Amino acid sequence: MSGTDTKPADTDEATSPDGLTIRSSSADGATIVALGGRVCDGDGARFAKSFDRMLAGGARAFVLDCAGLSYADSTLIAEFVVAFRRARARGGRVLLAAPPDSRVRHILKITALDRVLEVFADADEALARLGGRDRKARGGPAAPKRPDPAP
Repeated sequence: MSGTDTKPADTDEATSPDGLTIRSSSADGATIVALGGRVCDGDGARFAKSFDRMLAGGARAFVLDCAGLSYADSTLIAEFVVAFRRARARGGRVLLAAPPDSRVRHILKITALDRVLEVFADADEALARLGGRDRKARGGPAAPKRPDPAP
């Protein structure tokens, strides 16, 4: 990432060597949540708990960076939707960064959540959007305001 105003990452280590890793850092006034590893049973709940701590701590702008995930399932995607709704209810915003050929992007596409959530190719592109800089989301023009995702 090329963002300025970056502080060191806080780490919430996975409970197993192959499990989900969650690392957060700040750049350009946003909290970047870098997710890595393989999502296993209970990891969706670990993500939700970590996200809720950040939200309670005052963070309002988030980039969920999924580039480091080797595997993700629908439980983690469901937690992304919950995070989106919780942040939005507090005046915040959640953007997803998922490479076009990733498992996360595939799940978002087949569930049509890529039309509801703001999804970008990488964290730098998402940060640029949060900062109001003129970048294109999902390869197209600026996305219109999206309705809340279905429960």
